[in-house]
This record gives sequence, structure tokens and C-alpha cells, in this order.
Amino acid sequence: DKKGISLMQSYVDRYSDVQTAALVSSRVILPADWIVERVVCSEWLDSYRDLLNTWQMWHSRAMFDVGRADLMRRLKDKQAEDIVGSSGRGAMPLQGRRGPYGYNYVQP
Repeated sequence: DKKGISLMQSYVDRYSDVQTAALVSSRVILPADWIVERVVCSEWLDSYRDLLNTWQMWHSRAMFDVGRADLMRRLKDKQAEDIVGSSGRGAMPLQGRRGPYGYNYVQP
């Protein structure tokens, strides 16, 4: 629900807590047509990375980036399995394009 992104932005505006917004948004993949909301979430993620860099928390930054990349890979793999499993025809070629967060959008 797009209202969730708006609510989270209000929270960030009120409490200046970009860490919570970044951690929450790092665990979800928004629909492709939510362009503005994707930009907002991307800004939270970038701000959090910048904050970790400013505080010289290199290990935390690396763990955050690796954890997010691993989650995106697992979600992409699960999405591909669901598409193939629901096709009833076995394996089918998948074409993807690189998204703004570094993961592929899988298109049947």
C-alpha cells in the first residue's frame, strides 16, 4: 500500500530516523509501477549508507549491503521458481532487466 511509504516518510520527517526507514524498506520489493515510491525508498537507503560511511562503520555498511544483495538474489530466485513452477511446461526462458536497486526484474 502506497500509504505505508507516505507514513514512513512522515516518520522520517518527524524523528529524522532514516535508519528505521532504510531497514524496513530494504526488506521489500515495491511494484514496478510505484516509480515515486521507489525513488523515496532509494533515497532512504542511500542516506543510510552515507550515514554509516560518515560514522566510519565500514563493517556495518558492508553487512547491510551484502545482506540486501543476498535477499534480492533469494527473492529473484524464488520469483523465477514460481514462474517456472506455475507454467506447467517445465523450464522456460526468462528475460530480465536491471532495476534501480541492482536486482533483475524477471519477465516471463
